[in-house]
Amino acid sequence: MVSCPANSVTSEDPRRSGAAFYGVENHLGGGTVEGMYRFTEHTAELELELEADSPEGVFEEARRAFVELAGTGIGETVERQVSIEATDLPALLAAWLDELVFLADAEGVVAESAQLLLEGSRLTGCVQGRRGEPRPLVKGVTLHRLRFRRESDGWRGRIVLDV
Repeated sequence: MVSCPANSVTSEDPRRSGAAFYGVENHLGGGTVEGMYRFTEHTAELELELEADSPEGVFEEARRAFVELAGTGIGETVERQVSIEATDLPALLAAWLDELVFLADAEGVVAESAQLLLEGSRLTGCVQGRRGEPRPLVKGVTLHRLRFRRESDGWRGRIVLDV
């Protein structure tokens, strides 16, 4: 389990801000993971396509995409432990985004960074963000067209958000 360090202060890596492509340290085997996310239009919903070199990278892309939609806070830095389990990786992706929506709606916190550990269909870790007034653009996560799988060139996910 990944836990939040005591009294830690986090900030977003400036090399990642505003870019759809970036490098993330791969905690499983070292090296760099390249990732990407893309929004596609969908009637009354927003379909999110995710690409990364690892399953963990897909979860990171989902977090980054959500931050783009919700915005960031300007208040105090907060950390939250997360522990999410699902029947499979697609369901875990939906549950992860549900958790991000809940944090934004219930606590006014947008996850500006996260240290996550993926073990099978369980995701644990620590989410850091700032309090604020996130844009209420995302109302919920749907299971429509949900996908998360390994492909020849990496890992891909797709999820539809109710906006």
